[in-house]
Amino acid sequence: MSAYSMGLSMGPTALDAPASFFTQLQENGILWAEVSICHNENVPQDSEALAQRLLAAGMKLWSIHVPFGPSFDISSPDEEIRSGAVERMLPYFPLAARLGIGRAVVHPSYEPISDADRPAHKAAFLRSLPVLCDAAEAAGVTLCIENIPRTCLANTSAEMLELLDADPRARICLDTNHMLQEQAHAFAQAVAAKVSTLHISDYDMTNEKHWLPGEGIADFGRIFAALRAAGYDGVYMMELGTHRDGSPYTPQEAADALKAVL
Repeated sequence: MSAYSMGLSMGPTALDAPASFFTQLQENGILWAEVSICHNENVPQDSEALAQRLLAAGMKLWSIHVPFGPSFDISSPDEEIRSGAVERMLPYFPLAARLGIGRAVVHPSYEPISDADRPAHKAAFLRSLPVLCDAAEAAGVTLCIENIPRTCLANTSAEMLELLDADPRARICLDTNHMLQEQAHAFAQAVAAKVSTLHISDYDMTNEKHWLPGEGIADFGRIFAALRAAGYDGVYMMELGTHRDGSPYTPQEAADALKAVL
C-alpha cells in the first residue's frame, strides 16, 4: 500500500454513481476527488452539485477544474471573448473556498493557435492572469495553470515558465499525458518547483490518451522523483479516460496502477 494520498478527478457521471462506487474508491485508498464539470456550457452551480454529491459520498475535495472551451478562452485576442472568459471563471474561486477546496485548475487557452497568432494569444493570457490571480488570492485559493497539448498555450515547459513568470502567485497543474513536444519527465523536471496539483494518466506521446499509469510511455519514476525533490507533498490526482474498448476503469484498477508507479 502506498503512503501517498491518492485521488480521482470526477465529472458528471459521478452524480449518478452508486454508493458502492465510492465505497470501492475508499476501500482502495482513493480518498480525494477533483470536481471536474468543465464543459464549455457548464456553470458554477453544476460544479457545486457535484461537489455536494462527492462530499455526501464521503470523498475529500482537493481541487476544482474550471470549465474550458471557446467561451472560457482567457487567451483570446478578441477582447470581448477574453474578458468574458475571465468573468465566467471568477465565480469558481469563491465557490472553491466555500467548499474547502484549495486549488482551482484553469486551462491557459483554447485551440487551435497558429504560429502567427501565438504572440497575440500570449499577450491576451498575460492580461487575464493577474485578474485571475487576484480573485484566487482573495478567496484563499491557489490558481493552477494546466499544461495542455497540441497548439495550446503552455504546451512546453519553457512556454509554461515564460507565462507564469509574469505572476508568481500562479502555480501549475501538471498533466502527465499532455506533453507532446518533450518527454513527460523532462517537462516535470523543468517545472517541478511550481507544481501544486496533478492530473495523472499515461499516453503514447502522439496525443493525450488518459490511460492508466503504466499503460503508456510516461516515466513516472522520474516524474515523481522530480516532484518530490522539489517538495511536492500533495494528492496524486488521477484524471482517467476509459479502457481502449470504452469500458470504464474500476476503482481497484485505478488504485493498483497508481500504487505500482508511486
